[in-house]
Amino acid sequence: MNDSRELARKLLARSASASAGSAAQSPAPAASAAGAGGAGHTQAPSSSTPHEQDLANIGTAKMPGAMSTHAVGSKPDRSFNDHPDISQAKQLLDTMEAVFTAGNLPNPFFAPHEGKNGVTSRYNGRDLINFGSFSYLGLATDPRVIDAAKAAIDTYGTSVSASRIVAGQIPLYEELEQELAAIYNVDDAVITPSGYSTNSALIGFLLGPGDLAICDSLVHSSAVSGTRWS
Repeated sequence: MNDSRELARKLLARSASASAGSAAQSPAPAASAAGAGGAGHTQAPSSSTPHEQDLANIGTAKMPGAMSTHAVGSKPDRSFNDHPDISQAKQLLDTMEAVFTAGNLPNPFFAPHEGKNGVTSRYNGRDLINFGSFSYLGLATDPRVIDAAKAAIDTYGTSVSASRIVAGQIPLYEELEQELAAIYNVDDAVITPSGYSTNSALIGFLLGPGDLAICDSLVHSSAVSGTRWS
């Protein structure tokens, strides 16, 4: 494990050094500002290591020289392939791929599995214990649920093709909500399209001025989103 971490550090440091070299060859934003009559500013060097900087900048940093075309007044490139965030994502994925290749390990991301995604899952011809499934109760592979889903498809098709409030309401929704309300001994219940939208929408609706929300470091990001949106 320590060898793998050290290898990752070296590769990330090499990637950061390559980015720094590209930045030295491209016009810096500060130089453009100074050329336009503004004062240039020098950023103090960071005390963090290169790989820490690389990880900290994921999702926020821009590729070196990405905004240089705007400094000279030329028309910005509208291609998604040249978008600075997409370029950074590609660089990150290439770095991760290099880590797995150097360690003689398979890349675990976007690996296709065979058959049902349940307690076990089949990858590359092997049955493995599955720690990545959201089907915590095993209902996604329960024969009763599968048969009921097939019957619903025969009646309603593969999609209601609209939001509930407009034209997508079907009897199954209210039936399920009533059953859930009875189980939890409450007046009513509301189902949502996904677990993420449940937390984000409900928390965002319930919290208001003067309310305090405390989210620990292990809480699901849907709860954090709902807290922010409130």
